[in-house]
Amino acid sequence: MYRDASLALNTQAVPLEAALAQWAAGVTYGSRVGATEQGYLSLNYTAEDGGGVDESFRAMWPEYLDVLSEPLRKMPKGRDIDDHQHGTAFGKGISMGLVEASVQLDPDVISRIAKTKGGPTDASFLLQHGLLSALGDGKPRKVIARFSHSPVLQQHLSRMALKIEVDSNRHMDLVMAEVTPNMPIEDRDVMKADFAFRLAHFSKLRAAYSGTYGAGGGLKFPRNVLRLYRNSQEYKKRDNEATKLYSVLGDNFYVQVPYQAGLSPFKAVAASAMKIRFVPEVRPPSPPGIFSCKGNSTDFPGLSDLDWWCVPKLMMKQFLEDVAKGPTKFHLEVQVASDPVEHPLNNAYSMWEGAPWVRVGMLSIPQQEFFRTDGTEYDHVSTRWKHVSGFYGKDVFYSPWNEIVKPVSDIMAFRAWMYPRYDRLRVALFQGRGRVEI
Repeated sequence: MYRDASLALNTQAVPLEAALAQWAAGVTYGSRVGATEQGYLSLNYTAEDGGGVDESFRAMWPEYLDVLSEPLRKMPKGRDIDDHQHGTAFGKGISMGLVEASVQLDPDVISRIAKTKGGPTDASFLLQHGLLSALGDGKPRKVIARFSHSPVLQQHLSRMALKIEVDSNRHMDLVMAEVTPNMPIEDRDVMKADFAFRLAHFSKLRAAYSGTYGAGGGLKFPRNVLRLYRNSQEYKKRDNEATKLYSVLGDNFYVQVPYQAGLSPFKAVAASAMKIRFVPEVRPPSPPGIFSCKGNSTDFPGLSDLDWWCVPKLMMKQFLEDVAKGPTKFHLEVQVASDPVEHPLNNAYSMWEGAPWVRVGMLSIPQQEFFRTDGTEYDHVSTRWKHVSGFYGKDVFYSPWNEIVKPVSDIMAFRAWMYPRYDRLRVALFQGRGRVEI
């Protein structure tokens, strides 16, 4: 059963007019959320603000960065090294390919939204800030897209990241588009529980909980460990068969956390928040027998368990072949938050059920061939960049942060702080320079 069966009432996009009344209610969303959420919706919010609303959470980040990057420091150095085989938390999985693409919002949809101004279903505020504002002229934008494999919770899943050229001087990144509509780590509380397993400092985590939540705060620690376990099991059960149905280019990709959307008439904050997904126009099936190859177990691989990589290698092979055969298109669809309870800003496990998806544009990947750059086995790059001397796909960094369409939530604050620091070390190692300060 396809994983979206549980979302049968919410999986299909609805016509714009069917969503306008709910979208119009989103104009006051930012004034009805809590102080933490209002901080993330602030137009002045920056990546370096990080988790400033919870200093005990932010105080853990440097140590967590040190723990996560330790496997990198033990790796051999040079471009022929793949970090996914060296126990790295962020490097597990393989890059399937770096492609040239384009994204374009539908001018007719933008025009119809603009015409609601002053009416009972006025959603024109969404054109003043965020994705619909940045790309609202309807012109096609160049995109550098990376597709990769991710062994999340012992599953073979796909991931997409986009670097979009807004104009000649600015670009924005949309990262961590996954084939699952939500993630087990809901918020900073569950993330702290995850940190505990990484850091193996249970007493320290209990102390952090107590410091944040008072004398009874330590009780939240086991409760959030349970939340993480429960979410992970539900997530795994729902998604475990997904790759058997569709190829990489045949599945939905969800940007699981929201971005600022619209401009509030009350003060300098975003009016609401928006989630984004990409739905394929055609759904190619998975390669026949993809899970009958040697090493088809979804048990997490050991450092030398190379047979386990049979499945992602087949996924990659089909992806490269499909892109080389002809063009691929994904419909760009969005959800807009209108109810702080039903559409929580700071809960990445919530799928905002009841918030309709609306089709607003298209992501297009033209037919193109690939070449493997000198170095890693899994660095396949479109031949459209073959003329660029010394170009390596793994040198392209996708930032969780951008000033144009600002991401919100504890998870994105953490990523915006963590990823650039981790990447500087990773790139230095791939380039053979050894350890750098981060």
